[in-house]
Amino acid sequence: MERDRIRAFPVAYARGCVAHCTFCYHCFRGARYRHRSARSVIDEIKLLQSLYGVNYIMTSDDLMFSTKQQINDFLELIAKERLDFYWTGIVRGNMFQSDADLDLLKKVKGAGCVRLGSALESADEEILKAMRKRVSLEQFRRQKMLLNKAGLTSGTSIVLGYPQETPETIGKTFQFCMDIGIYPSTGFLLPQPGTPIYEWAKKEKYIRDEEEYLLNMGDRQDLRINLTKMSDQEFVDVVTYWLSKLNKKLN
Repeated sequence: MERDRIRAFPVAYARGCVAHCTFCYHCFRGARYRHRSARSVIDEIKLLQSLYGVNYIMTSDDLMFSTKQQINDFLELIAKERLDFYWTGIVRGNMFQSDADLDLLKKVKGAGCVRLGSALESADEEILKAMRKRVSLEQFRRQKMLLNKAGLTSGTSIVLGYPQETPETIGKTFQFCMDIGIYPSTGFLLPQPGTPIYEWAKKEKYIRDEEEYLLNMGDRQDLRINLTKMSDQEFVDVVTYWLSKLNKKLN
């Protein structure tokens, strides 16, 4: 679709997440993952289309779909209502693992999905364990290949700066992204109140004055706090080097 014809609108499908990563904070921390019914979401989309001519639905949920049944319910109603719109979705990095999932992924593509995202965060096993990701690199790679076969664009994010982070682990993460052909939303670790990594940073005196830290948190694209053994300059330089290399590799 031409950019000037896009009429986009955000729709919330779910709240919370089935995982409990040590860096991740959302407004409903500690609450179970819950989602609206497919009927509720489809009715809202129909209303948005009738009122505003919306043709692109954006989701920013922590996890839009936690099961394949949720996806099937959503797709069935899109087909039943004969709706036509583009949309994005977010799933866990290990939801699709076998060729038997290809039919479903092709239906997702056919129903207007333009991007299915899932979070990698790191390609270092020790850091993934510290994050409690519960998604292996092989699972993530396998899902990415299945999305490719279905013609779906993949999206992901990485978080750099756990205490175990080194120039080598950063290189490993970016090299993995290059190997599977995915360009990540890249950010530095920004410990959020209420998370295990925040409590660790306080205990280890990386955060001494909570009020000062919180008032100066800013955005994750800037290095606000450094929990690694690298200097700030070395850390930023290594990330910049690999981002430049990734840009050239993936054009």
